[in-house]
Amino acid sequence: MHQADRVTAFDLILSNDPAFGTVLATRNYTGNTDFTLSDTFAPVSARYVRYDVVSAAGANAGMSDIVFYSQIPEPAMPALFSLAALALTFRRRR
Repeated sequence: MHQADRVTAFDLILSNDPAFGTVLATRNYTGNTDFTLSDTFAPVSARYVRYDVVSAAGANAGMSDIVFYSQIPEPAMPALFSLAALALTFRRRR
């Protein structure tokens, strides 16, 4: 890729509507020609993500990929107590 071919600003738009009539969140990335490899933002439950290039330099500007990871929730305390009670019950029966 030529040095001049780069995205200089973009938006990530998150929605549950494929037409993006209702937007849940928008994340803006502007003024940076060396975007970070990772970013963390508040969790959003969305089905669709749109990548809008706001500003670019060169004829072949684009991106290679975007990967989203979801957080794995911590086990709920009631579930842990239930498992412990179940284990004690089975242990007593032996």
